[in-house]
Amino acid sequence: MCNPAIDRSKFAQTVDITDYFAKGGKKDRKAGVALGQANQIAFFKLLCSLTSASVDALVSHASELHLTGFEVESLQDIGWFQFLCERSGSPENYPDVFHLWTAERNGLDALLTLDNDLPELVSRVRNEKAKTIEIKTLVLQPDQLLAELGIKALDPVALESDRFYYLHELC
Repeated sequence: MCNPAIDRSKFAQTVDITDYFAKGGKKDRKAGVALGQANQIAFFKLLCSLTSASVDALVSHASELHLTGFEVESLQDIGWFQFLCERSGSPENYPDVFHLWTAERNGLDALLTLDNDLPELVSRVRNEKAKTIEIKTLVLQPDQLLAELGIKALDPVALESDRFYYLHELC
């Protein structure tokens, strides 16, 4: 398990569990989910709006906010997250950027994703002429992970169509 760069529950609390678990993106809006300020994208927009004065104020009240040392360091590194969010093209991508930031903050070697936009974003940032941040974590899709591990052929998986499988049956 790895700790989130910043725990959202310390900044956005609600009794509306639907809002708290919602991403807050197009699919939620299309489905008519009532969105407040506790959903993921709203929280990430808040993080993107933080100025250095805001960060200083939060850090000075870290004990009252019950922020860990890790979260204080993350706030002091918020520019990294904001930089990638600016380049991500849309707030819809902020959750993926947050996952990458969390992986970076936790010193993970790689982040596995099914998303196409995040690997492209990382590639663009790595190739920028005026690099202002370094992305150390590899962002891999499953086929890329297998290639990194030197796995060329997949094990056959015998599955019958029109049959439900319980997880313990597949192990």
